[in-house]
Amino acid sequence: PFYFFAIAISFIIFGVSEFSLRLPAAIFGILIIILPLFFYRREFGKYIVPILLLISPSSMYYSRYSIHEISFVFFSLLGVYYLSLILERKDLRCLPLFAISTAFLFTIKETVVIMLFIFFVIMLINFNRVKKINFKGNYRIILISILIFLFIYILLFTSFFLDFSGLTDSVKGFLPWIGRGLQEIGHDKPFYYYGLILFEYELPILLFALMGLFYLFFHRKNVFILNFSIWAVLSFLIYSFIPYKTPWLIVNFVVPM
Repeated sequence: PFYFFAIAISFIIFGVSEFSLRLPAAIFGILIIILPLFFYRREFGKYIVPILLLISPSSMYYSRYSIHEISFVFFSLLGVYYLSLILERKDLRCLPLFAISTAFLFTIKETVVIMLFIFFVIMLINFNRVKKINFKGNYRIILISILIFLFIYILLFTSFFLDFSGLTDSVKGFLPWIGRGLQEIGHDKPFYYYGLILFEYELPILLFALMGLFYLFFHRKNVFILNFSIWAVLSFLIYSFIPYKTPWLIVNFVVPM
């Protein structure tokens, strides 16, 4: 429901038009470009990433395309970043922010299950860091994070507490998505479909991503390089293996790349 409410707010403020229909996606697309300016600590990384996103045809086009995808990628970006902060610092101060990001992912698209799997793999690979986190001494922040997640989830899926049947519908919604992703005829494409798009349209980002993976071998202790690499590689592989493919899904791995 999240993106439909975002469009509704845009319609209320600016009236019903093509501009107001595209505005929410454009805002999230702009935010994705701005976020790395706050993430990076070194000057090169701080500016090269926004530049690459600005010249990315996929990022630019689907930031003007009125669908859920770019907002989903925005909260995925936040989720991986805050999870990485938790693992780097080995404390849970950022857990409420991670809970907010994850809650919005649930209210945007069924592909949240893919991001949940990626979060799980990130924690598994960083298990030595996870073990050093004091979970027992932070039960309050864990409880607060759970309550924040539930509040956002219930608020949006019940249409601001007006229709509680939305909670059961939120679970039912995964069933047709799973069936469509595996069996729907008409959108079946080969495994290499996204690879061809990357090679044809996103070659600068693809080359930098390959360089980044090579760099990872020498800087494995950098949790941010590691986790964003996991996100990029797993997203590409998972979306490539799923038979159901649409071109806008490419932003799910172009941004982490």
